[in-house]
Amino acid sequence: MRERAYTTREVWVENDGARIYGVAYLPKADEPAPLVVFAHELGVDHSSGMKYAKALAAHGYAAYTFDFRGGTVGDNRSDGSTTEMSVMTEADDLAAVVAAARSWDFVDATRIAVLGGSQGGCASAVFAAAHPDAIDGLMLLYPAFSIYDDVHTMFASKDDLPETYGLFGGWMTVGRIYAEDMWDYDPLERIGAFPGRVLIVHGDADRTVDLSYSERAARAFTCAELRVIQGAGHGFRGDAFKEACGYVLDYLRDIWG
Repeated sequence: MRERAYTTREVWVENDGARIYGVAYLPKADEPAPLVVFAHELGVDHSSGMKYAKALAAHGYAAYTFDFRGGTVGDNRSDGSTTEMSVMTEADDLAAVVAAARSWDFVDATRIAVLGGSQGGCASAVFAAAHPDAIDGLMLLYPAFSIYDDVHTMFASKDDLPETYGLFGGWMTVGRIYAEDMWDYDPLERIGAFPGRVLIVHGDADRTVDLSYSERAARAFTCAELRVIQGAGHGFRGDAFKEACGYVLDYLRDIWG
């Protein structure tokens, strides 16, 4: 397929009085395009999804990548603090973005999919399980379904949860809500509520989220395909990115034609 030209546009979304910042990548077309919403990894921002958004737009799909409220270490153009963020608040942000996207003039509202990386992948699956009819495509890159186990490893009980604590040696400070929201919610027991086809892509050299979590997720969904990238770690670069992007484009062609 010949790659298409595209443009970008800043688009703000409101969620419960707070503002969410994002950038839309728009293929040049005469009609509204199918949309892929990118949900970024923990601590980064919307630019993490830029390389996927550019590839999607070049192949005729609209893409939207945004900053989760409080999900970024450093510059975050959306409202919110890292101490107010959790997987559940990110799933809620996704719900607000998808709902708003249905009214965007450049979007085919009947064809919306979500692509999430790491914690954004976990949040995407949580969102899809809670809103099974909201999207018709779900793609997960090295999804962090380990978070439930991680918080239980860090703390003995919910009563032991501090008001704030550091992740990854203090790289990011989160609030009690981060662990509390996941304490009684094991995503691998809930994600099967989404009935659609799911693509999962994971590297077999991932040292942050073990491949076994995606293997379990593939069994938990009704219809899931797990693609394993040999030698890839947590986050895809170079040839691993090209391979992952190929799987994403193949999946979209399968569900949308």
